[in-house]
Amino acid sequence: MYFQKLESLKNEGKFKEQYMIIDSLDQWLALIPKVYKDRLVPELFSVNQEVPLDISFELFDKLTRMNILNERYAIKCPCGQVLMVSDTIECALDFIIKYNNEPIKCDFCEKLVELNTDNVIVIYKLIEKANMSMFSKKKQKSKLLLADDITNSTLSDRIANNPEKYLKQAPSYKFKETLSPSIRSKVSFLSS
Repeated sequence: MYFQKLESLKNEGKFKEQYMIIDSLDQWLALIPKVYKDRLVPELFSVNQEVPLDISFELFDKLTRMNILNERYAIKCPCGQVLMVSDTIECALDFIIKYNNEPIKCDFCEKLVELNTDNVIVIYKLIEKANMSMFSKKKQKSKLLLADDITNSTLSDRIANNPEKYLKQAPSYKFKETLSPSIRSKVSFLSS
């Protein structure tokens, strides 16, 4: 799992039978583009992963209590454009009070919007880092490249100069498929 804390949810009574949803949430949170990780909404997870909306809301609430997600507040225009994001409800309400008497212009729809508490929605920010170790590259040298490491010769040149060495490591049909005709002519047993 990308988020080890989610493993404990699989044993929790309410979510025990929904372990596949938890696996789906784990993967979704880890692989969602970085630009969206500070504005997650349960509705998006529900639609993307075909999860019932009520379960999605419960999971996001649970993840907030587990310190995987953090609640944030967005003030949005009726067209859907986010006008302002705040980490506290107090700041969101202060923004509404500030513009209570004078409407604010939405940059997206270009309409004047009168703000009230109906414009406030809860969004979530991913605060825990995913364990992406399964994607880390192992620092290994290719067996084909071990000899003559420092030279500037290409792999094709090295194969042409010492074909027996490389044939021990790969079947000959691979060479027939990949080598140019000039290289194949140098390797006599492949040009038949």
